[in-house]
Amino acid sequence: MRRALVGDMIAENAVANGWEGVVIYGCISDVDVIMSLELGVQTINTGSMKTTSGKIAVITNSRRATYGYDQRIEAFGEKGMLQVANQLENSVSFLGKKGLVVAKPQLFFLECYADAYRIELTHFVESIQNNTIPLTTADDGLKALALADAALQSYQTGKTVEL
Repeated sequence: MRRALVGDMIAENAVANGWEGVVIYGCISDVDVIMSLELGVQTINTGSMKTTSGKIAVITNSRRATYGYDQRIEAFGEKGMLQVANQLENSVSFLGKKGLVVAKPQLFFLECYADAYRIELTHFVESIQNNTIPLTTADDGLKALALADAALQSYQTGKTVEL
């Protein structure tokens, strides 16, 4: 990867120097080597987009946090804030002298979204059985593909892509 900020040599030096972990605002290379090290690694990638109404959306993503699959959502506006937290391994929390202790986020996106996938699949099968149009159509899939293609084009050209 040409634009990686950290590779195996830097990560190995971090371990040799006693570091517990690193937070990278960008990409890493040599992922297989780095993940085999006793080093916590969190990569954070940030992108922004402008909606058709002129609002700015900022997306921060980490597909592999050392503590689990991190996917939180926050929306701020003049009327308030909406916040959706990570799904945790369990709902137990402990508040004591040393503060609050809670379970870690679930480790993998398939665990986080298992119920959603099951509901979506059940709905699709019922749509076929009842000869009705599913809530998610092929058009929705094409729009998602167009968004992914635009993101790739924006990354490759370094320019805003209008949808």
